[in-house]
Amino acid sequence: MASSRALLVGLNTFKNFPDNPLKGCVNDVTDMAAYLKTKAGFGVRDIHELTNEKATANAIASGIKTLLKDMQAGDRAIFHFSGHGTQVMQGGKAHDTIVPYDFDYDKSFTYMTDQTFDGLFAGINSRAHVVWVADSCHSGNLTRMLPREGAQGPMARHLPIPAALQAQIDHAIQQNLVAPQIRAIVDKLNLSLLTACKSGEEAEDSVFDGRDNGAFTHFLIANLSAKASLTEVIAKVTRAITAAKIEDQHPEVRGVDAAKSHPIFYGEGVK
Repeated sequence: MASSRALLVGLNTFKNFPDNPLKGCVNDVTDMAAYLKTKAGFGVRDIHELTNEKATANAIASGIKTLLKDMQAGDRAIFHFSGHGTQVMQGGKAHDTIVPYDFDYDKSFTYMTDQTFDGLFAGINSRAHVVWVADSCHSGNLTRMLPREGAQGPMARHLPIPAALQAQIDHAIQQNLVAPQIRAIVDKLNLSLLTACKSGEEAEDSVFDGRDNGAFTHFLIANLSAKASLTEVIAKVTRAITAAKIEDQHPEVRGVDAAKSHPIFYGEGVK
């Protein structure tokens, strides 16, 4: 019997960046878990959640390894990350990275870069169905200033970069010393990647009916269905974000064409 597995990661707080919190990421995890259980046929034991202080770099990496271990034809898995993204320098090149709870610009073992994910997702069974949802920013071209404490309205899910490091990153970009983006890496792997925005755009941490959520996760869950392909879903989410007057956020779906033509999940229990 095919298995169903989910690793849902959401971070509102960060050990070394107390002045750069987010508000909607844990709610994203709660909402995705509810969708998987009520609409996609996942059981409670199929879903593993990592939030805030539990979502260290080691815990996320270990969770992905468990998520993908011994996957067989017909198995399905989802990795959902809601939180900050940023850029770092490693090996003389600029790299995208997500921001775990223990992230530190001065400690490379806390990075989770494009190379990290390339290794973690390599070797997925070509007949398994794996989806990665990334509700964060991954670009050094983004606005780096977040609203002051107590400010209202949406915030960008991108961690500010120290000025000296930003200068190194800018120089590396000018010299074309840039590692392949996570999006490009996914194109050669057996999974689909749903991203909150294009490179150079912002993924908003916003408010809907008085409740904090990532704009992408909020509209993604609202537009998922048992029949619509991933490409069709992302088109609907993009229209919903535009209708909500959220500017400069255009979600994308990446991966092999065969995977993008399927619904996000299919099989027993999907509604």
